[in-house]
Formats: sequence, C-alpha cells, structure tokens
Amino acid sequence: MECDTARERMADFFSDTLPDPERAELSDHRIRCAGCRREMDAYGRLVDLLESVPEVDPAAARPAPRDRRPRPAAAWVTGLAAALLFSGTLGLVLRSRVPAVPDRAPQAVDAASIWQENEPEIRTLKGHSGSVLSVAFSPDGRILASGARDDEVRIWDVKTGALLHAMKDHAADVYGVAFSPDGKTLASVGADRKVRLWEAGTWRPLRTLEGHEDIIRSVAYSPDGRRLATSGVDRSIRVWDLSTGAVRSVSTGHEGQVRSIAWSPDGATLASAGTDQTVRLWKADRGEAKAVLKGHASSVEVVAWSPDGKEIASGGQDASVRVWQADPPRLLRTLEGHGGEVDSVAFSPLGGILASGSKDRTLRVWTIQEGKLLRAMTAHGDRLESLAFSRDGTLLASGSGGIDGTIKLWDPAKLKGKP
Repeated sequence: MECDTARERMADFFSDTLPDPERAELSDHRIRCAGCRREMDAYGRLVDLLESVPEVDPAAARPAPRDRRPRPAAAWVTGLAAALLFSGTLGLVLRSRVPAVPDRAPQAVDAASIWQENEPEIRTLKGHSGSVLSVAFSPDGRILASGARDDEVRIWDVKTGALLHAMKDHAADVYGVAFSPDGKTLASVGADRKVRLWEAGTWRPLRTLEGHEDIIRSVAYSPDGRRLATSGVDRSIRVWDLSTGAVRSVSTGHEGQVRSIAWSPDGATLASAGTDQTVRLWKADRGEAKAVLKGHASSVEVVAWSPDGKEIASGGQDASVRVWQADPPRLLRTLEGHGGEVDSVAFSPLGGILASGSKDRTLRVWTIQEGKLLRAMTAHGDRLESLAFSRDGTLLASGSGGIDGTIKLWDPAKLKGKP
C-alpha cells in the first residue's frame, strides 16, 4: 500500500467501515512506515478529541435539510477529523465547540441513585497519552497493568498510585492486558498483531507469539494458566499452548471482528463477542462451536463470565447490557439506561453485582438477579473504555478514553447503597 492510499483510508479505518482485507493491509503499512504511523496516531488522538466534545440537546440543534440524510456519529466524527488533520483548522473548530452526535438519549435515573462526585473514588492514575483500552489487576491485587492507544503497557502500584514501569515494545495501540492466574506472567496484545508475554516483577519480555493476520483485540488466560486465548479483527479466536507457544485451536465462526473473549470458570468453554451482533460459545479444547446467542441490535463489544459460571454478560453498540444464562444458553434480561455504546462489563468476584461502562462516560452498577440499577455516575471526563475488579473484589479499576486517558480506582463497598 502506498502512503497516499493509506492517508485516504484513515477515516474508514477509525470508523470500522474498512473491509477486513484493506484493514489488514493498512495495519501492516502502519507498522512498516514510521511517517504514516505518526499521522495515524495523530489522527486517532484527534478522533478521541472530537468525540470528547460535550454533547448538546438534539432538540436544540438545527434540523438537517429535508433532502439530506444525517450521517452516523462515527462517520461524522472521523470525516471531520480527516478534514481537520490536513487543513490545520483544529483550533477554530474546538473553539466553536462542535457537538458530538449522541447515539442514544440516556434513560432517566432517579436522583437518589446518583453518586455524589468522587465519593467512592480512591485515586486517579495519570500518565497515558491515549485512550486506556484495557486494565487488569495482578492476582494479589497489588499491581495494576494497563494498555492504551499510546502503544504502551504501564505497570502501577495500586497502594500508592505510582508508575512502576512502562513497556514500549508494541508498535501500535495496546488493546488488551491480562495476568496469568499465578501472577508470574503478563500478556499484552495490540494493533501490531503480536502477543507479548512479560515476566512479572522484572517486566522483561519472555516470548512473542505471532499468528493473527490483523489487529488483536482481546486476550485472556485460562483458569489453569496453561492456555491463552486471543481474538481480533481477522475474525478468529486462537488458543495457545503456553508450554510450547503453539496454537492449539483456531475458531472462525464469527462473520465479523471478534471484539472480546472470556473463559468459563471451569476452563471448558470460551465466550466471544463480535461485530456480527452475536455472542458465541465454543468448546475451548477443540475450538468447536457450541451456541450462538442473538439479541443485540448492533455490534457486541464486550463479554464477561460470572464467577459461578452460571451467567454471561455482554455489552454493545446498541447501548444495552444483556445477561445470558450459560447452560442452557438463553437471554435472561436486558439492562437499559446507558446513553451510548457499552464497551466494558465486569462481574464482582464477590457475586451479586455487575458493573458496566459506556461511551456516555457513566459507570453503572446492577444487581445480577433482578437487573436493578443500584448506582450510576459520570466516572471520567470522557468515555469509559475498560473495567476490572480485583480478585478479592475490594477494588474496581476503570480506564478512560479520549483526551482524559486516566485510570481510576474505586471502592466497590460503596457501590451497593447510599452511604
């Protein structure tokens, strides 16, 4: 791919409308060409910036001409980003406070259920210069790892909030981080199509696994720590044998990108979320399909398994969180209230509650059995990209997107009721 062609296709790349073969070609060009990589990184930050501009009441906006159809939010933002990046008019537009186009109006929440600002917040971790796409606690809860659009994996001291280490080996966005169950190894994946394994403590690289043909979006260790699952834009799910580094199985049933994966607690089944609007279940040992769960009205962005293995939660671009029964698979309930795409869900290890984060900037906490909204709050100054509970359930971490780029640590004990 030539540089001029790469520049022309940036908008489609960031709005997820570029066909998979061209996306893979552009991703490969980005890795090889330093100049285009810098331009695409700047472009991505500009898209984040534009999406972070506060929304306005749609009723107050000027109506579109009758003979013109309004453009979708993603296309509008990325189209404007392209124009600004190459015209040098960013400052003028930002001063005019161009409104973002909301995907969906948020459902009203009783004022009594809204947190007062920062009440459950423990501390804020600052340092990433791009959207924080993934966060993960070490098994002992003392360390937090994060991956971001600044191409870095960062290691934080949970007690003090101090930055302990920054790994800069990835050549592009870091989409996923995960600790092994024994806490001895950290895995990270990203847009450079590489799986990188790190020794916890020294943070030196141990091994690099390659096989995906495009961006890797998600990574998860099996409960026994012997296998690693990854998924990505190439529509595949790969399970790696960590004793040899070989691929044990490849699953390719999704008809679009595989955004997220999660292991069942017994390690027998994998759940996956895809842009084909489905949640799928797979036999982890052979990669064979078990079930296809349909219900979301658009791309499914994230999936998580409950600690007891009985439920699966998913979130998507339709602004809903759906809770599914794992066996036999069926939809149990739909949780509505978010005003934008749901990019993160996490079950508390202590049971009983589910947290969700959205592009509407809110963190919401629900009861699993009744689907009741316990609390809702604006968690960050920009969209919420990632969530993770500590293994003992005493901490919740959230990662922000856009120009915020912060990580916040919360006290889950204050999530269940008004202090």
